[in-house]
Amino acid sequence: MTKTIIVKVDLKKYSADAVRYAAYAVSGAAFVMVRGAGKTGMAVELSARDGKPPAGLRARFLSELADEKLREAVADNNRELREFLVMKALSPAKKPEAAADPGLTAEQEKELEELIAQVEGEIKKDALNGRQEDPLGITRTWEDTYGGKTSAKKNK
Repeated sequence: MTKTIIVKVDLKKYSADAVRYAAYAVSGAAFVMVRGAGKTGMAVELSARDGKPPAGLRARFLSELADEKLREAVADNNRELREFLVMKALSPAKKPEAAADPGLTAEQEKELEELIAQVEGEIKKDALNGRQEDPLGITRTWEDTYGGKTSAKKNK
């Protein structure tokens, strides 16, 4: 024999969705039946799943109901923020417009050419000064070493 607990909920104080979510939250421990009780109320029948008297089931349901009411209040307060974030996430990102490149002025071009000439001169100077004898032929390329020779095996 299972005992059924009936909890009456005033719809002026709690929403129907809050009652439904609270009923779902306790459905692991109890069989739950939610029915209408007039125009301004709902009746929630709770029966323990294990067949034993449902000790503390009413208190657990009422606690879940209070929690759901708080969740609804928080969701209502943050609705505009959530809608903004979703809109921002789903909206295509605007590409930044490319700024018109005015180019270099005549003075800047002249300075750039002077710097390039200076760097090229330093590179040539370093190349001439840095050249040393290579008795082992390490810096020679393969073509310089073997380029004109053919293998005797290829000719056969």
